[in-house]
Amino acid sequence: MRKAAKDTTHIWNGKKSLKDIATTVKSTKYNVSNAVTLTTMHSAKGLEFEIVFIIDVIQDIIPHKKSNALMEIEEERRLMYVATTRAKKYLFMYIPKFKKNSETEPSVFIEEMSVSVKGLNIGDKIRHERYGSGIIEKTDNKIAVVIFKNNVKKTIDYIFCLKKKIIQIIEEGKNEKTR
Repeated sequence: MRKAAKDTTHIWNGKKSLKDIATTVKSTKYNVSNAVTLTTMHSAKGLEFEIVFIIDVIQDIIPHKKSNALMEIEEERRLMYVATTRAKKYLFMYIPKFKKNSETEPSVFIEEMSVSVKGLNIGDKIRHERYGSGIIEKTDNKIAVVIFKNNVKKTIDYIFCLKKKIIQIIEEGKNEKTR
């Protein structure tokens, strides 16, 4: 690897050399017990480490600010779960107070790990910041089916929505308790 880096005199050569280094690293079996492994949450699946550090566990990073749909948030939640369960002994999460000169908020997933949210019940009336008033038709785990105006049905991650104040419970229904 040192030779590849030393021979790099031009940006194109650097790209070629980096590809060579990546190929060499992938094909070499390292048998080192005191190494540091840098990986993404995606590629950590199936691996375990004595100590795991997860950085930037803040809103807009995890979950990502572009993740709005239920399935996208569920995938982000699953990735966070994968990352946190890679630690055999110690898990450290870095939650900076500032990023790019702006204050940050801890990821909503941190709250989900430690704080329980009151469950919704069938018949509860809610107000959604985007869809307006609705009634809970069905709940399953953290998912709720809500009937909004004009009989429009939406499936939401109600725990995420309650914590982010996207929905509010207006009135508790008199129907069957689901939790």
